[in-house]
Amino acid sequence: MALYIEYAPVLADVLIGGNLDDEPAFSFCPLSSYLGQLEILTLEMSAYNMMFPKFPELTKLRHLAVSVYGGYDDDLLVLTSLIDASPSLRKLSLELKIWRSSTYHHAHSSSSVTGKPIPSLEEVEIVGFRGFKIDVDFVTYLLEHGEMIEKITINCCHPSWIGQIWEWESIKEREKAREHALQLGSKSSPTTEFVVV
Repeated sequence: MALYIEYAPVLADVLIGGNLDDEPAFSFCPLSSYLGQLEILTLEMSAYNMMFPKFPELTKLRHLAVSVYGGYDDDLLVLTSLIDASPSLRKLSLELKIWRSSTYHHAHSSSSVTGKPIPSLEEVEIVGFRGFKIDVDFVTYLLEHGEMIEKITINCCHPSWIGQIWEWESIKEREKAREHALQLGSKSSPTTEFVVV
């Protein structure tokens, strides 16, 4: 699949998604001339093939929305390169579509992540938090590096179930996820509003 962009001087809002088996990096090459003007970037992808090129600074990016299909032990920390390249990022929305049964072990501790501070990030929304390595490590990273985060909202319901009759099924698994989220919340700054749904 090829992507061609010839002239887009007012391009500000981009969604990159489609075939979950494609690496998202292929889309960034044709967009490279326009990355600095993007204000909203939405990515839909699989966690197992999430690889990005080295980014120029995305100076105007205010909102990054990422929808990820993945396994309980996949790694979202690859997103840190994109976050580091976005000095004006105000809002991060993360939708996790992790289909694993409660027979898998939930993460009990997170790895120590080094990285740059995230000076402008004010709001984080995570839907589909399960308390697995994939989301615990990423939330820990945000708590350690998000200096100005005012509010973090974590919804432990799978995104596909929100508003559906089966939203309250597998209550035990959801309660375990809530417990993990609340444990993470106890590590947040006193100035950060930490909401777990």
